[in-house]
Amino acid sequence: MGRRPAFDARPSDTSTRLAVALLGYFVLVTLVITLTPFDFARRPVHLSWIMAPSDIVANIALFLPIGFLLRSLGVRWTRRVRHAVLFAAAFSLLLETAQIFIAGRFVSPIDLATHTPGAYLGVLLR
Repeated sequence: MGRRPAFDARPSDTSTRLAVALLGYFVLVTLVITLTPFDFARRPVHLSWIMAPSDIVANIALFLPIGFLLRSLGVRWTRRVRHAVLFAAAFSLLLETAQIFIAGRFVSPIDLATHTPGAYLGVLLR
């Protein structure tokens, strides 16, 4: 019978399941935070270019766990830094696009520009 090596570099099934569950939770929380009050209707597009330091820090902190957990999945396509960051950037773009249809919300390219480095920082911390 073959013996298992003392150190297995592959993530266990339990850690992968935990990473998937936590990632799902953080994605759900991010959706609720950014898309509340869920009043979707066609509205004129308003871009916001306001850069408040607290908003920048909050946006980075919002996507940091998403980048961390994407890298923790153990899935081949998220092991590469570039792929995990591109996935998080696409999610951010989806959120910003959805905000077009919500009253009182503004599409902000600054949010996309701060979400992506937040995810990158999470990937690097992993």
